[in-house]
This record gives sequence, structure tokens and C-alpha cells, in this order.
Amino acid sequence: MIDKPGPTELLLAVAEALTTEVIASINPSACDAELDRSDAAGAAYTVRIAANLCRIVARQAELGPEAERATTEDLERFLSRSGSLSGLVAALDQALIDNPAIVEGRLAELHALLLANATRRLAIARPEYLQRKP
Repeated sequence: MIDKPGPTELLLAVAEALTTEVIASINPSACDAELDRSDAAGAAYTVRIAANLCRIVARQAELGPEAERATTEDLERFLSRSGSLSGLVAALDQALIDNPAIVEGRLAELHALLLANATRRLAIARPEYLQRKP
């Protein structure tokens, strides 16, 4: 059975091709009469966006299931109930609206939960932010 390359590797290959080969072919300094410099710069920007989206989707495919599982478990523990991630998020939102005292004495726990979730989301969307030092 051949199972490689998988979706993550394919998306990363597309991102690499876009940023190394396609951008080079639309370099504003090498454009012809049909493509003026502003069009070429706009096309290069669009290619960079597309490549970045490929990388995000690749990270989502790789890290997303574990991030969702961990956040779901965190919310289940905090709310003392089980459910889907979207259902638990809605339940937390509603609990905070209806009864803000739910976090009374548990702010540190809620803070840790939210920070862990934000870290997981950054690892997918903008991992370079996690490398920055304050």
C-alpha cells in the first residue's frame, strides 16, 4: 500500500512551489508589457497568501485533531460534563453569561484552559508567534 505523500506533504509541496517557482516567474522586475509592475506585485502577494494558507491547512491536518481532543477534555473537566467541542464552548459561554460565579475561585483553572487553547491554535495558525521571546 502506498500512503505517501499524504495531504500534509502535498500541501507543503504546493506552498513551496508557489513561493519558490511561481513568485520567481512573476517577479515585477522581470515582467513583460502585458503584466505591469503593480499587477505582478499583486500576483506575488496573492501567491504568498495561497502558500501561507496551504501551510496552515497542513498544520491543521497534522495538529488539529489532537488540539481539538485536548481542548475538549479541558472543557469537559472544567464544566464537569461531556460533549462535542462546539457544544462545550457554547455551554461555557452560556454559563459565563447566566452565572459568572461559575468561575469564582476557579479563575486560575479557566486561565490555564484558555491559554492552552490559544497556544494550540497559534501552533496551527502562526507557530512563529510561539517562538518569540517577550
